[in-house]
Amino acid sequence: MTKSTEIVPPPAAVGAPAPAPAPPSRRRNPTESKRRILDAAERAFALRGYEGARLRDIAQEAGVHHALLHHYYGDKRGLFREVVQRALSNVSLTGFAQLQTPDGLEGLTRSLVNALTDFFSAHRDLMHIIEGAFRERGSEAQQLASTALTEFVAPLMTGIKNRILDAQGRGTVRSDMNVDQILQFGFAALATPFVLRREILDALGVGAPARDKLEEHKQQLSLYLIAALQPQR
Repeated sequence: MTKSTEIVPPPAAVGAPAPAPAPPSRRRNPTESKRRILDAAERAFALRGYEGARLRDIAQEAGVHHALLHHYYGDKRGLFREVVQRALSNVSLTGFAQLQTPDGLEGLTRSLVNALTDFFSAHRDLMHIIEGAFRERGSEAQQLASTALTEFVAPLMTGIKNRILDAQGRGTVRSDMNVDQILQFGFAALATPFVLRREILDALGVGAPARDKLEEHKQQLSLYLIAALQPQR
């Protein structure tokens, strides 16, 4: 019977450096990965539009493998939907929270101005995405944007309308304008500095609010809207 021979590794040479420890394994942080992907996708859709944005380019900018986009969002349609819904769902929740407070006209106006100005300022690219989607009538992008607005923003607008109607009934908000006109003018005042591109505002000689002046902008806009809502004597 042949005796098996055990293979023994040779001893390390005297004075040889110890083997380097294995590098620590990198754990994926799904929350952080999704945030980077959605941020990169928001910029890409705003710059190139729905049709022009490429998933591989978005993955490269986000610093992830493109397969991860498919794992999280399926395809471009799913990614676009998530980009739009991420922001709109947040502002909807914040807005509804303000509507539940018992604040009077001034307090509610200030709260909504703060919440909506922060939203528009943080999501300039998103507003361009939605605007671009609606220019492509009948497109997949328009359908996705329209569905998200109907689901997340329309209910908030209805809640604001109801508060205005209630205030008009109590005589604390002007009644010489209907509620739709009030909302249209208020939305224009809130959104215009952030929806119009800075280059357009600069060409008009108006300028957009600087980021370090945003709090001052909120205060002045609140005063403007509160005065505009007062009953006419």
